[in-house]
Amino acid sequence: MSSQFILVIEANLSVSSWGAKISTTEPTDERSALDLLERVIRGEALDVYTPHKKGISVRVDERTYLDLSVSKATPARQTRLTVAEVVAERS
Repeated sequence: MSSQFILVIEANLSVSSWGAKISTTEPTDERSALDLLERVIRGEALDVYTPHKKGISVRVDERTYLDLSVSKATPARQTRLTVAEVVAERS
């Protein structure tokens, strides 16, 4: 079996983490998952995630980005987007 990867989206994280939402994409090969991550950060895959309107995106490493809200009108929020390898499947 070849390695499979997913994009994990941990949306609306805050100090209290109240209201956080975790979602994932379907497993795919590593290059496709990394390409999707890049498209998501550029706002080109709105069906997967919509970046904060007033915010910035920062690259933590090759597989992880943070999308940070910078609006003074609302509490600070961030979304962590990570490409992760599937290491086990259970059914």
